[in-house]
Amino acid sequence: MPGRAIDNDVVAFMIDHRMGHREPLGSLEQHVMAVTLRLREKAYGAEIWRELNTRTQRDVLGASIYSALEGLEERGYVEARWGEATSVKGGRAKKFYSITESGMAALAESKRLHDAVWEGLEITYPRGRVALPRLNLKEAERAPTSGEDQASATETAKVTRPLA
Repeated sequence: MPGRAIDNDVVAFMIDHRMGHREPLGSLEQHVMAVTLRLREKAYGAEIWRELNTRTQRDVLGASIYSALEGLEERGYVEARWGEATSVKGGRAKKFYSITESGMAALAESKRLHDAVWEGLEITYPRGRVALPRLNLKEAERAPTSGEDQASATETAKVTRPLA
């Protein structure tokens, strides 16, 4: 889009991704990794599932958590180790997870991109509507169109849409 500044880091990430250098994390993967970080040495499948459901206030299926963990492990973003067998699990050992260095880099990049997209936006939920008030466009991000002065090009925008 003419007159719109593009973050060079975002462009580099997109090029790297297209060339197969990095794989972006999906939201479930990001959540699983963040919970794994939070739980530290207590991060095993069932505990990750409980913590994620508590924090998101959703009912994520345990199979989804294990599938995400398996995919993250295959990509080298998490590593697993087996704990000792316990009577709590009927004599079975727990599989504990931790984030690898490349996993930390991928998670940090995902958070940075997420924060860049949401920077300057506020969301409120008045009467069943989503409002994005005060979307201030920086001078470098949007040049005025013909017949428009810079003040009106950078003034506050309000966007609303009904909740589904």
